[in-house]
Amino acid sequence: MPLIAVAPTKFARGVEGADSDWRVAGARPASYEVVDLVEALERTYTTDAHLVAYTMRSSSGELLPRQPRINKPGLGWVTSEGFAVEQAVFFCDVDNPDHAPWSLPLLETALRQYEELEILQTAGVYHTQHGRRIVQPLAAAIPVAEVEPYLHRWLLQLESAGLPFDRACRDWTRHFRLPHVRRAGHAFRSPW
Repeated sequence: MPLIAVAPTKFARGVEGADSDWRVAGARPASYEVVDLVEALERTYTTDAHLVAYTMRSSSGELLPRQPRINKPGLGWVTSEGFAVEQAVFFCDVDNPDHAPWSLPLLETALRQYEELEILQTAGVYHTQHGRRIVQPLAAAIPVAEVEPYLHRWLLQLESAGLPFDRACRDWTRHFRLPHVRRAGHAFRSPW
């Protein structure tokens, strides 16, 4: 199963380059826990847990159990230090029209799409307060330096199938809220 990295919030500072060496004591921590995709999606969090879809490997190929957030400018430095950064799952948000809360007609339409749309037959879905998150595991991990053309093609296929995606999802560094979290002091469970 693909792996993702989970943090208590989306506000960790990201690695930008050599001046943000997360391995040095006192520097930005490796605050993201690497977790199996299904386990992460099923877990109930006591924080506003967010994920990134990329994971890191050491120069020996060993998966890091904890990792930092990486910002795009920091990728070159991270890889020059011998780390590999890869992505084995795509995520995107599909908002309800006008960002409306779920209604029975919206739910019925969504359920029909889950059964009928070919592109969703290998994907997972969970609902958010005002839309849904599509989760597409990949057959093989892709280095993040090469992933965006594949991600963009998948997003355009979703759009062609009638699922207009949130344009902010086009970036491999994007954070996504997990389905069962604590938001503004209240427990939130994805209803689907």
